[in-house]
Amino acid sequence: MDDSAKRKQGEDAPYCREVSMLKDLQSAAIENIPQNGNGEEDQEPKVGMVFESYDDVFRFYKEYGHRKGFGVVIKRSWFRKGKCRRADLSCWKSGCGSTSQQSSLAKPTTKTNCLAMITVRNWKDDLLFVTDVVLEHNHLLSPSKARYFRCNRKLQAVMGKRSDCNDEAGIYVSDNPLLQQNGGPLGITIGQKECLTYAHKEGTLELKEGDAMAICEYFLQMQRKNPNFFYLLDWDEESHLRNLFWADAKSRSSYDYFGDIVAFDTKSLISKYDLPFVSFVGVNHHGQLVLFGCGLLASGTSENFVWLFEAWLSCMSGRSPKAIITDQCMNIQYAVSEVFPESRHRFCLQHILNKMPEKLGHLDKYKPIKKEIKRIIYDSMTISDFEDGWKRVIEEFGLEMHKWLQELYDGRYFWVPAFLKNIFWAGMSTTQRNQTLNSYFDEYVDSKTSLQQFISLNEIALQDNYEKEAQADLESFHGSPYLLTQLPIEEKLSKLYTMNMFKKFQEELKATIQCSISILKVDGSVTYYEVRECGFQKKSTEGKIRGFKDFEVSYNACGSEVECICQRFNFEGILCRHALSVLKFSQEYDLPSKYILDRWRKDFKRLHPLSHSSDKMVATNELERYDLLTKRSLQVVELATSSDSNFHLVMKLLDKIERSSW
Repeated sequence: MDDSAKRKQGEDAPYCREVSMLKDLQSAAIENIPQNGNGEEDQEPKVGMVFESYDDVFRFYKEYGHRKGFGVVIKRSWFRKGKCRRADLSCWKSGCGSTSQQSSLAKPTTKTNCLAMITVRNWKDDLLFVTDVVLEHNHLLSPSKARYFRCNRKLQAVMGKRSDCNDEAGIYVSDNPLLQQNGGPLGITIGQKECLTYAHKEGTLELKEGDAMAICEYFLQMQRKNPNFFYLLDWDEESHLRNLFWADAKSRSSYDYFGDIVAFDTKSLISKYDLPFVSFVGVNHHGQLVLFGCGLLASGTSENFVWLFEAWLSCMSGRSPKAIITDQCMNIQYAVSEVFPESRHRFCLQHILNKMPEKLGHLDKYKPIKKEIKRIIYDSMTISDFEDGWKRVIEEFGLEMHKWLQELYDGRYFWVPAFLKNIFWAGMSTTQRNQTLNSYFDEYVDSKTSLQQFISLNEIALQDNYEKEAQADLESFHGSPYLLTQLPIEEKLSKLYTMNMFKKFQEELKATIQCSISILKVDGSVTYYEVRECGFQKKSTEGKIRGFKDFEVSYNACGSEVECICQRFNFEGILCRHALSVLKFSQEYDLPSKYILDRWRKDFKRLHPLSHSSDKMVATNELERYDLLTKRSLQVVELATSSDSNFHLVMKLLDKIERSSW
């Protein structure tokens, strides 16, 4: 035997003990090589299965994982001369993850030391035989979320599919035969459709060629997908289209969950976009923007805003938000007071600050004036702080007769943080320097986007944001963030809060290291503290300089109540670093339940229907019963798709209902 043969024999030695088993299996297994047809769809891995290539093995196990609800990773593999000799494919939760504590940031890990796996080995004719199979997992499987696992992610076909698009404009073109029927869709008469194509009339929407058909087509498609799609059209006395509003089923369902705070986005109107587009948005339990409805307005008159708000309120079954954020505009302010009289109204602070160059830029001392006004806005902890500071700036720079500043001061109740900190805003308005609020459609729409382009981009934006929420759900339920401390407070919230909101809490917890505490006074069970926060401010010539800021915090030991003058918990729903410092100082290591908001919990959608029972809602006719049942059904769908077990439970209950006698 020559040296090369000896080496080959040595390399094959680990496999010799399984030769007899493989020989027995080979003849029968050759006939059962998985093919690309339908026979593979329901197969599960079994010892003795044979594959023609490594790619076939990986594809088969990945598709099996997709059906069952787990991701697949390559644990180890051996190749020689381009041929796979052995491969171990395992569940994505195999192993224990990294144990490094060097990073202070919370990094999620999905590892649970799951043992589910398959092993394939090369034998005669370069075929790969399955020699080991473990099917049991030590964690929940999620078939409904499997498409978000890294191994299953693919670019969406809608972005690359050109056969259904206009090559020049890149807009979606439908061959829907319903659009060819007499009378048209959506209850629009022939006369109204003709009016949509007339020359533009003042006070009506300026529609270009093809826009009317695109609107009709889009609304019809959405209604065919889901009967809970809602739209309203506003015609003038000559049947010209003035305004329109629409909201899909997901937007209506999202409002049921997260409609406490709403922002009305009119960026395209203010910036004079070609498309007069407006939207209603909110924030979900991950801190992500969610859409509550869209509209097109002929102009920014108070009448048009009133019509739009009433249309949106009708869509949401007459339930007004607790608070609403809009741009500073007299017509919008009037419409809000008319349609949402019980809602707390505030102006977007960023919108006001963006006006400063236009309104104050001509002043000789513009830069110091701007700096002082911003300092007063952001650093005033109380209303009296703001009042005193504003008066000082106005007198110091001789601005008593400045009309715009006087208007701002008169409306301070609507935009100054010191007047608004006692209201929960879900973090939807800026209270700190260098914060900005993005629009839901910022990445998809610009000043030149046409209506027809927007309709196709709208679908892409909706799908992208829905998948972002689903991905965040997946990370929150299956991920385990690293803890910065051993405090029970941190461990408790890591199990309750979504990943994004827990990270925000960790930022505050980490910042407690910058805070020092001293007792101001004791009044019975209430102790008042001064928390000094050490920070660093940039200085262009000397780098960073150290700075201090003091905050007063009260703590009631009897009721385990803590309150900071910065009011961040009331404003954003996250305890600030100053309050956390006092809790640590007072050895209150178990966070009181009143400071754990259901709004940020990962299981918020499961808790929500229980806290908003429909028992008090009375349906007196068929239409109201249909609407109520549809809304509750959407809530059930949200819960059913969250896990495989929920899905099967709901399906069993539906089968039981169908079999029941009516």
